[in-house]
Amino acid sequence: MDGQIAHLLFEDESMIRAYQSLQYNWFPRGQQRKIKTYGKHEGAKLFGTLDYATGKVFYQESESYDAKVFEHFLKSLLTEYPTGQIVVVLDNERIHKAASIEHFLQDEPDRSLPLDAGLCGS
Repeated sequence: MDGQIAHLLFEDESMIRAYQSLQYNWFPRGQQRKIKTYGKHEGAKLFGTLDYATGKVFYQESESYDAKVFEHFLKSLLTEYPTGQIVVVLDNERIHKAASIEHFLQDEPDRSLPLDAGLCGS
C-alpha cells in the first residue's frame, strides 16, 4: 500500500421504531393528558456509510446494536470495498471504541491507517 486513501466514508447508526412514541410535549401545569400509543416495542437498527467521492450509500440492518454487530458491518465494508485503504469517519459512540474494534483494525493493517494517524479528534 502506498498510504493513499482510496475510500473516505462517513458512518452513522440510526434506529427506526415500530411504534409511535411521544418524546416531549407541552401541557398547562396540572393538565397533562394521557395519549395512547400503538405498536410493539420493536424496531430496526441501521448501520450506514456515505462514500465522499461517489455519494454511494452502503447500509445494513440489524436487530441489535453493539460492538459485535458493528464489527460485522466493518467486515462487510471490506467486502464492499475490496481494494485500497479505507478511512471511516465516526462519532464518539461507545461501540466505535470497543476493544474488539481496536483488535479488528490492528488485524487489517493493509486496509486501515494507523490509529495514531492524526486524522480524527478524540
